[in-house]
Amino acid sequence: MATKWEDVEITQAEDAKRYFQEMGCSHFHMAREYPAKYQQYQELRISKQLEYEWRLESIYRTKKKLLDAATANGDLWFMHSSAADLAEVQQSMEALQAVYEATKSIVHRLPHNDKVLVAETINGRKEIRYQDGLIFLSAKLNRRDIAAEFATVSLSLSQEAKKHHVDAARCDRAIAKCQAVQKKLNL
Repeated sequence: MATKWEDVEITQAEDAKRYFQEMGCSHFHMAREYPAKYQQYQELRISKQLEYEWRLESIYRTKKKLLDAATANGDLWFMHSSAADLAEVQQSMEALQAVYEATKSIVHRLPHNDKVLVAETINGRKEIRYQDGLIFLSAKLNRRDIAAEFATVSLSLSQEAKKHHVDAARCDRAIAKCQAVQKKLNL
């Protein structure tokens, strides 16, 4: 259950950790949603290393939920996207590995409409020149093997979604983007 942050004083690391994680490990969201609480957070001078650990913990917690068969299939794409976003901020092999394992575990559980959403997360949602997404992250971390596997998963998800009459133009864009990323990275 989410905390009502208006009623909480952030005076110690435990409070700061809960606040940081509930705000998606995002300084932007902390500052936008609760500016006064963000000021309290900043006054604690939380180190980047501690934030790194908290972000990794959030990724592992999300991975656990993604691996749990009790998690509703309709929630998988959003949880996956959140974990992927954190992994991109984290830029670490541990984060990438956790998201990679979670991705492999959810592909067969995704509703058809959500398959293209996960493919877009894998490909990256920005223009290719910005090199976002899990394929590029894998390549940046010198894991071309994982980059190639992510590309294979993305293409498969997009093609399967299209086969099941999900927005064909969107599926085609996801396929074309994945192929362009593959070409750019020589995968």
